[in-house]
Amino acid sequence: MFEYDKTLILFGRSTFINEIKDDIPKLIQKYHCMGCNYFCESFPDVEYVVFYDDITPKVKPESTIITNVKHYTDETKKSYSLCHEHKNIELYTINKDFESFTTGDSKLNFCIHTPSMALNWAYKKGFETVILAGIDLIKDTPHFDADTTPDATCPNFNDSAINRARKHLTEVASRYLKIYQLNPKSDIELEKVTIKELLGQ
Repeated sequence: MFEYDKTLILFGRSTFINEIKDDIPKLIQKYHCMGCNYFCESFPDVEYVVFYDDITPKVKPESTIITNVKHYTDETKKSYSLCHEHKNIELYTINKDFESFTTGDSKLNFCIHTPSMALNWAYKKGFETVILAGIDLIKDTPHFDADTTPDATCPNFNDSAINRARKHLTEVASRYLKIYQLNPKSDIELEKVTIKELLGQ
């Protein structure tokens, strides 16, 4: 159903991840997969790890980190050592831009949350389809799973931030990529796909 070289599964850390945790290793084995922020600490075999904030997730040496170049150049950053010690790393200048993706070689656009820059990266790398897993943006539900993420209460996503993030997905990112939602409970206006469809069951 999905072409391997053109498809990326982008994982966040909503509580939906707990519902599909037994299938995630199968998805990681079958598809190109990227984990936002601390996702890699629960599922270390993810191919790519992306973070915008100054954090220090435990990243497997084989995984590729995608992050802000400031974390590499600023010695005061908590992630400074990680960025210098990790061999597989891509560094980008991050611009806050709600309206579009950038095509510049060393730049990524960011809007509200880490998945926005991940989607810009996916487009630049030639992916055509992105499946969102654990990026639900459902109001009045946890943005992060408090049991498994060190920063479960930060950032505090209010309704305004959620609305902007949802709008960015449907009105901006969807101009560049075909985006699917894996959580059947998410009410974002994106086409749904199931685990069975992804695994060909």
